Amino acid sequence: MRMEGPDFSKIFHAFSKRGHPDDRKGSFSGRADALNLSGRREYKIYSGVPTVSLPDQSDRNHPIFSAFLLRKSEREYSAINSLNLQDLAQLLKYSVGSIDDGKLPITRRPYPSAGALYPLEIYLLVFRQFDGLKTGIYHYRVDTHELECIEERVFLDEDIGDIASYEWVKKGSVMIVLTAVFERTQSKYNERGYRYVLIEAGHVGQNMCLAAPALSLKICPLVGTYDSRIEQLLEIDGITESVVYSLVIGK
Repeated sequence: MRMEGPDFSKIFHAFSKRGHPDDRKGSFSGRADALNLSGRREYKIYSGVPTVSLPDQSDRNHPIFSAFLLRKSEREYSAINSLNLQDLAQLLKYSVGSIDDGKLPITRRPYPSAGALYPLEIYLLVFRQFDGLKTGIYHYRVDTHELECIEERVFLDEDIGDIASYEWVKKGSVMIVLTAVFERTQSKYNERGYRYVLIEAGHVGQNMCLAAPALSLKICPLVGTYDSRIEQLLEIDGITESVVYSLVIGK
């Protein structure tokens, strides 16, 4: 039984957004100089306990294992845009697109979604024109595998700097922005559904990070975004639908 009270997932999401410096608000400062990473270890060790050696798996030659080895965050992109529409189409199809075989009453996708409710929406900010795809803001329509052009516009360096805090983003070709319509999942799972939404975004991001190298694309997940500025671009309210994850791709 759900207890009545404030929806803390919405409060957490609002207060964990990164504020643009010009906005003078937002609780996340993102100060890297406050972190001490020297001597850091990214795993735990239990001393004095029995251990079991696992078999060597280096001889596995299935393509999926190669994909794991190739996955890495790439932040250096060519100034000459050699991206093509075929690569972008494959990246979207096999990371977030419909893989419906007609056997189920719902549209099946290549990632798990709590209750098959699919709260995520996929937007593309195209910084550089390629293959006839003009610069601007697009929405990926899953059922028809199409890009819906919301707005044709030019992205200057200062425009990109207004939505992302890292200089390397300006050399990318496309920023993929995942937003969440929280109610789709929370209508069934209440506040806990917020956790499921974030888990789902992680699944999608990993799909993209694994697919990109297979297409000779460079990709990097991006957390240094000014969410409210992106939400203004997308004309979403930032509450019922909000940015949850972004990635940058290029060559």
